[in-house]
Amino acid sequence: MRLNRLVAVTALAVCMVSSLALAQDRGRLRGERPQRGPALTAEQSQSAWTWQAKSYARKLKLDDAATEQLVTAYIENRTDAAKRIEAQREARRNNAQGEGRGEGRRGRMRGLDPELQRELQADLKADIAAFVPADAMDDTIIALGTYNAQYDMMTHNLIEMNIGDEKTYAALVPMRAYIVEMSALRTSGNRDEMRARFQSAREALSDDLSMVLSEEEMETLMASMRGNRGGEGRGQRPDRQRGRDGDRPNRGGPIVNADGIGEDAPAFTIADSTGAEHSLSDFKGKVVVMQWINPDCPVCKRVTNSGKVAAMQKTLSEKTDDIVFLAVNSTHYMEAATGASYLKEHKLDMPLLIDRDGAMGKMYAAKTTPHMYVIDAEGVLRYSGALDDDSYGRKGAEATNYVVNAVSQILAGETVTPDATKPYGCSVKYGD
Repeated sequence: MRLNRLVAVTALAVCMVSSLALAQDRGRLRGERPQRGPALTAEQSQSAWTWQAKSYARKLKLDDAATEQLVTAYIENRTDAAKRIEAQREARRNNAQGEGRGEGRRGRMRGLDPELQRELQADLKADIAAFVPADAMDDTIIALGTYNAQYDMMTHNLIEMNIGDEKTYAALVPMRAYIVEMSALRTSGNRDEMRARFQSAREALSDDLSMVLSEEEMETLMASMRGNRGGEGRGQRPDRQRGRDGDRPNRGGPIVNADGIGEDAPAFTIADSTGAEHSLSDFKGKVVVMQWINPDCPVCKRVTNSGKVAAMQKTLSEKTDDIVFLAVNSTHYMEAATGASYLKEHKLDMPLLIDRDGAMGKMYAAKTTPHMYVIDAEGVLRYSGALDDDSYGRKGAEATNYVVNAVSQILAGETVTPDATKPYGCSVKYGD
């Protein structure tokens, strides 16, 4: 039942995000104009900007006075940006028509001019310098200086649901991260890489939203996105895309889930990035900690860049010498060298098992990157789920690391509690 609900909520989330974003991203990659719904009114835009600014003020832990200053500065900057962007677009349209290019060229004139964006960001930086900490300024400008209409529409649809301040703020955090990721990715020159990472970012947003919103709330948000995007029949394309990208990890092979805790872990023999083979039977007498990774997944990168994985490995290695760490990459398009470089870059000393055909991942029902597993010295699966209780990366040292807890309890001869949690992150990118 839990699995069915998770699949349902995730599917709703993917459809919701894709309905607004997928067609737009593809259109930009081809230089086309995607269909758009009605623009927000000035009042609706200002409301969205207010929530966006207050959400970021919470991240910065600003007091009430500084929060109000940030809101005012951001609204003024966004208002100025809207006027200048529209004036620039109008000038370009007139120029295109004057040169005989007309309507067919307009789709290529919609993007925000990089020079104008830098000017607007510089204005915003000057306006908020007095109350935003200097060491947080660069991140603040990146987060608030995207000038993204999609972000405004998503925010508007969210606040229209009236789900309460705390839940709204919680949902705005992954939305903001998604928009920042999209803005960064559009500067890349490799189209195939962009498409893959666009999908990864959308799935990360879907996963994070499904942790904040109920299934009913996800349905409401999805419906509002459909209503705003305009056009008919586009809702079918995200589903087909999701099928091609393999967003269905629970298929084929013996499935391990919460019911498999306390049973023998599925045996495997698989080569690592150096070509050396590893079998579960090789590790008899040792506790095995496995984690699924994907260097393209922003959530996987976040937990690794934060030092959480390295700290976990260090803590557990100090508890016992009889422990083995394994990374598994089931990303169907990922070269072995890319994953190996990722581990080396972050000083993670563990073999990288290469599972491009997805056989091992499907056998363990690995759902996300990172998805964690702990197998005891007798080969029994004792834990499956999230790395910790900090899916948004906001708790820092206060986060509870479920893997450290599980291994500690195993070493003490205790029952592992919790022995299964909901994993967070991007879905594992299985091939067809």
